[in-house]
Amino acid sequence: MKKALGWIVAIFAILGGCGWLAYVGSSAGPVYAAQLSEWVPTVRLTLIGIISITSGFVALRYRTWLERLFQVAVALLGIGFVYLDVVDNPKQLGPFSELPTPSAVVPATCLLVIPGLFWYITGQIGWVALVSRPTSLKFRLGLLLCLLLTTVVSAVSIDFMTIWSGRCHFSEQPSNQPLRPDQAVFTARVIGSGKLWGPNAPSPYWRRYWTLAWVQRQFWGLPWWDSKVVILLTTTRGIGVAPPHGEIDFIDGRRLPGSLTRFLPIFDTFCTRTGSIADSEVDLRVLRDGPPREGVRILGRTFRVIHPNNSDWIRWEPAPAMKVTIRGPAGDTTVESDQHGVYDMVGLPPGYYEISRLPAPGVKPGWRDLECRWTNVEAGGIRECIVLFH
Repeated sequence: MKKALGWIVAIFAILGGCGWLAYVGSSAGPVYAAQLSEWVPTVRLTLIGIISITSGFVALRYRTWLERLFQVAVALLGIGFVYLDVVDNPKQLGPFSELPTPSAVVPATCLLVIPGLFWYITGQIGWVALVSRPTSLKFRLGLLLCLLLTTVVSAVSIDFMTIWSGRCHFSEQPSNQPLRPDQAVFTARVIGSGKLWGPNAPSPYWRRYWTLAWVQRQFWGLPWWDSKVVILLTTTRGIGVAPPHGEIDFIDGRRLPGSLTRFLPIFDTFCTRTGSIADSEVDLRVLRDGPPREGVRILGRTFRVIHPNNSDWIRWEPAPAMKVTIRGPAGDTTVESDQHGVYDMVGLPPGYYEISRLPAPGVKPGWRDLECRWTNVEAGGIRECIVLFH
C-alpha cells in the first residue's frame, strides 16, 4: 500500500509536470520582440513543471536527509510561486489571444506543495525508497528524452487543435519588408498534407489542415536552426481543401503564439496572403521590384466569377485583358491586365484613390463597379485591389 501510494504521487508529479509544461508552452506568451524582463511570468510558470519533474525523480530513489531537505525546499518554492502569483497577479495578454497567462496557484499547489510535503513526511516516518537499485545513465537519459518529446508533441497538438481565430489579424496589402515580428515569408513545395478536424464534404463550417513543406526560397522570418522543413496550418470554410502534393506555394505565415511552440518551424497561414505560386504574382512582383522609387504603386489581379454547373458555389478564374479604371489626383487612368491577369501602375501621385471595373460596352458606370477606395495613399505606398468581373 505504501509503495502504491508512493508510485501514484511520483508518477503524478512527473507526468503532471510534463502536462503543465505542455500547457504553458502552448499558452500565449509575451509579445514578439519582448524584452527579457517580460518573460519573467512565463519562466516562473515553466519552473513549476521542471521542479515537479525533478522532485518526482529524486523521490523515487533517495531517502537521505538531503533528499528530505530538497522536498521541503520544493514545498516552500510552491508556496512562494502561489504568493507571487497572488501578489503580482501577472495577467499578460499574448499575441492573437484573448486568454491571460495561466495562473500558478493550482499547479504550484498540486505539483510542488502537496508532493513536497508528502515526500518529506514519508521520509521522516521511515518509508523506504521506491527504487532500490540504481539505474543506468542511458536509461535515465532515454526516459528524460521521451518525456521531453512527449511534452513538445503535446504542446504542438494543443496549438494545432485550438490556437486559431476566425478573425483576420493581418495586413491585406502586399509588402517587400516584414510587417510583424512573428511573420515569415517564403516559397515552399508541398510534401504532404491532411485534415486535422472538420467535415469532409463541402460545407459552411470551419476545417483545419496541416501541410508539410520544403522551403524553396526564403525572404524573411524562418528560424536560423531550420530553414528547410516547415509545417503549415490552414483554416478554411466552404469548399476549401488542403494543397495538393508537389504544389509550390507562396507562404505568408505567422509563428504560433505559444511560449514554446513559437520557436518551432510551424506557421499559421489563416487569413494571410498565402496561396499557390500561380495566384501570387502580385506578391512576387512586389518582392522582386521593391518599393516604388517615387509616387504610389497600385496593382492587382482581375478575375471572372464562375458558378460551376449553376450551383451556389463560386469560383474565381484569372481574366487577362480586362480593363480597370484608377481614379486619383491625376484623374482617371484606364489600365489593362496582362496575360497573368495582373494590372500594374507605378509612379502615381499620393492621395485619394478609387479602383473600379470598366463596365461592358453600352452599360453606364455605377457605384456597383467600385471595388476599392483608399483615402490617403502616401508616397512609397503599395496598394492591391482585386477586381471581379461577372
